[in-house]
Amino acid sequence: ENTRTEEEGKTYSKTRYTDPQGKALVDEEVIYEAGKFKQYRYTQHQTDERGTIEVQDGKVSYIFVHASGTASGEDSWNDDMLVPDMLGHKIEQSWPTIAAGDDVKIRFLSLEVQDNFGFKIFKDGESTFQGKAAVDLVMKASGFFVALAAPSFKLTVEKDAPHRILKMEGRLPVRIAKRTPP
Repeated sequence: ENTRTEEEGKTYSKTRYTDPQGKALVDEEVIYEAGKFKQYRYTQHQTDERGTIEVQDGKVSYIFVHASGTASGEDSWNDDMLVPDMLGHKIEQSWPTIAAGDDVKIRFLSLEVQDNFGFKIFKDGESTFQGKAAVDLVMKASGFFVALAAPSFKLTVEKDAPHRILKMEGRLPVRIAKRTPP
């Protein structure tokens, strides 16, 4: 479930992943100010992890709290960086490049490892999804070692504008706890 609200020049995007019974598994909140990414907050209820990614003065700062303690890191910001909430907008913005068969390069911000990783998004074919013309995309790590650890994501996107994501396959934020309670 995703909701977006506007308040005093800021946009708040809240996403909640639940189990079939409605129990909260993951909460994500992203704050944009004047259309620019400012903050990402993440709560993983299954494993009792939480953290924040924040952009300020050209720097990205990470704080991640988990069972073993707190980890933090910092990067220099660039406009190719994104968090999951921004992926749909990036695809929409880059549609002419994608439709032409060219790669779109992004830097995916990873809260868990307090770093960012290069990925490329490219067209993998065309299909139909629930009666709609669709384009199949792949989001693949661009670095050799990251590609070994991070499997590709498969995205099915509307062929016609606004090119919404219809289906995602790959690593998602929902996890299965290895013990109870996590």
